[in-house]
Amino acid sequence: MSDNEQLGVVLGALARFTGTPEDCYFCIWDGWPSFDINDPTPKVSIPNRDYFLFHGTLTDVSDWDAQIKALLHDSEAPPPAFAWPADHAWCVTSDVDPHFASIGAVAEAIDRLVANPHVDVVVDDPDREPPYYQ
Repeated sequence: MSDNEQLGVVLGALARFTGTPEDCYFCIWDGWPSFDINDPTPKVSIPNRDYFLFHGTLTDVSDWDAQIKALLHDSEAPPPAFAWPADHAWCVTSDVDPHFASIGAVAEAIDRLVANPHVDVVVDDPDREPPYYQ
């Protein structure tokens, strides 16, 4: 399953934990090769990274590739580095370098994701190193 497909499963599961599934934000790192957006897409900056900011619905992620490919002139669409609803009920993040994402949400949402057989999710323990490829 691709990163975008896994993200779709995760966001689909998280949809029930937000009151604003029709009002969500997505950030894509502006450093992806061939990622040259010529329109006035807003940007978000954090230390060491800049992102293009997109606004839409959670269901937009199911068609993310097509939407972003239109902007990228047929390049492969990278997954969003950040996704969150307007009510800030949760946030999904993944940096461009590591092979994992982090999800901040209520315990019930995390428990449901850990139990979901369609995604590889583990509970994060801040006192332990994150899992690495074997």
